[in-house]
Amino acid sequence: MPTINKALYKALLEAQVSEENASVAAETDMSMHEMAEVKARLALVEKLQWTVIIGVIGLLMKAYLIGA
Repeated sequence: MPTINKALYKALLEAQVSEENASVAAETDMSMHEMAEVKARLALVEKLQWTVIIGVIGLLMKAYLIGA
């Protein structure tokens, strides 16, 4: 079930937009907000991924280059 941005929905109804169009617009707004959240989380995961990769490279260098 899609979530609706109630404030936007009410504002659109007050602006005399049809109920159907207001509902669709409010649902679209929430899905765009949710998409922005997902993109932000993916960016964080990508940064953490690079931190792990650099850590592994550092450990391998320590084990094979410095420890040899």
